[in-house]
Amino acid sequence: MHPDLEPLDAVSSSIRRLRTAAGISQKKLARMSGLSQSTIARIERDIVRLNPSYQTIFTVMDVLRETSATSATGYLLRKRSGEIMHRDIVSLRPEDTLEKAIGVIKDYDFPQLPVISGTHAIVGTVSQNKILAIATQNPEKIPLLRIREVMDEALPRVGPNTEVAKLKPILENFNAVLVVEGSKAVGIITIYDVLKLLG
Repeated sequence: MHPDLEPLDAVSSSIRRLRTAAGISQKKLARMSGLSQSTIARIERDIVRLNPSYQTIFTVMDVLRETSATSATGYLLRKRSGEIMHRDIVSLRPEDTLEKAIGVIKDYDFPQLPVISGTHAIVGTVSQNKILAIATQNPEKIPLLRIREVMDEALPRVGPNTEVAKLKPILENFNAVLVVEGSKAVGIITIYDVLKLLG
């Protein structure tokens, strides 16, 4: 993943900006998106504490995109994965220690990291939640474990020519997708990269 991950409060500002540009009230946006007006207000004012699901954020963004007075948003969503991906992938190798993973996650504050072999093969993912579970339940195992022993299935993969709009259903269930050419990971896209396009 990458170090300039956009925080939730920036997403909140994007939603407020798009709603204002579309000329609709919070009440109308709530009705169109099937949410309460108080939820819309909190998304715009106190999104960190509300901590809405990705699906909720995308629902609001979909409504705003459809009601936008310009075609700019639609154009941006037709961009290709290769145009918005980050080429600098922070990753771990299967033979790395769990101690190293903890250090990398602390440094970058990523919820998960891809696991990529020395031959650039994508082999799995290691998550903060998995590491936290081991650290609290079996801390004595941390110096002994390797990433290959604790990793989960790999992040979803798309090609560099995949339209950004097609990433939406994937990112509703995952924090990120890897962009691959052949079997090699060449970039990564997070949910915040797509939300930035919309705002």
